[in-house]
Amino acid sequence: MIKYRVFETDNLLIYINDVTYIVKILRDCDELYKGEAYLFNGYVYPYLGVTDNIDDLVGIYKPSPEAKYHFRVPKTDKEKEEHDVDRVVELNPEKILSDMEKNSDSYVTKEYIETVSNSADVYAPPIEPGDDILKKIIKKILQEKQININNYKNKLDNKWTLTNLKAALTKKQNLSMKYFVKLLDILGADIIFTVVDNGTDKIKPLKDNISLQLGEERFNEVNADDDEF
Repeated sequence: MIKYRVFETDNLLIYINDVTYIVKILRDCDELYKGEAYLFNGYVYPYLGVTDNIDDLVGIYKPSPEAKYHFRVPKTDKEKEEHDVDRVVELNPEKILSDMEKNSDSYVTKEYIETVSNSADVYAPPIEPGDDILKKIIKKILQEKQININNYKNKLDNKWTLTNLKAALTKKQNLSMKYFVKLLDILGADIIFTVVDNGTDKIKPLKDNISLQLGEERFNEVNADDDEF
């Protein structure tokens, strides 16, 4: 018999094999991302990425980039228990705050509860082996900041949507300099390039390091309709 639960909020988490995953309803998702797990027919399946060796892990994966999604379903009693829908934690800020106000003379502020809620929407994509250096830098910033990207909508124009932002980091193509600069600006970061002499040019080595702060330069405005990422 398939087990069902009704949730009051989209802020769902589950802890499986020492990893905390954001939980989403599979039928509501067109694309799957690492760091997220997907609820389907009473069980929660972490997305394992593109791999042909899942090491008996329960989850959803693709044997190749072009393949359809495959399921590795829980088989043992332990696996079924670990991935059961009942282990999903629902972060409902209003309910948490209401319970604290009723049962405690000292409770945290609404602002703190909102911060807890936002943590369920953290966007921190993993660094993949094929990522170029610019893409790695942006992903490292996201992993360090642990932010809810929805809070940055005020920095996005009508064309630069959250979908485009995520697509720029998940596509196989290298991240272009234009998009790199735009992402740095959205994330409130800057970068300094420093060129140093590596000691191999004995004829005319660099005497001094050359440094350039990217934020001081001017680049063409990013057009989100461009095919280039």
